[in-house]
Amino acid sequence: VPALVVPLLAPLIIVLEFAVVVLVLIPETRSAGVILTASLLSIYIFSIALNLVRGRTFIDCGCSWGSQGHQISAWLIVRNLLMVIVALIAILPVADRSLQLLDWVLAAFAGTAMIAIYLIGDLLIANGSKLRNFNAAHG
Repeated sequence: VPALVVPLLAPLIIVLEFAVVVLVLIPETRSAGVILTASLLSIYIFSIALNLVRGRTFIDCGCSWGSQGHQISAWLIVRNLLMVIVALIAILPVADRSLQLLDWVLAAFAGTAMIAIYLIGDLLIANGSKLRNFNAAHG
């Protein structure tokens, strides 16, 4: 986006991402939250792809929580596509039964595994862009 729009757009994105969390947590608004999630991720996919096509690989994706940035890459598109799929799975119909202890334990392990996979993937993507920069500078 043009530099003049960034100060307006950045807070809006933060508000939308916070709204997604709230909407997904409330059962009555979960479907809307999931659709908003998939929409935001799709916008990110489009934006990353557009900049990659334009050769702007030096842009920080802004998805590393400020610890250490990493540049956009095709891997971010793959990651976001996977997250869109996972999000859309959340609006599929579910069986109407009460959850048992084993269900809660399985959900906790599955959630922990998904978070670990996401963080490991994010780290691999970040290190890949740093390695490309290093090779370009020394190579």
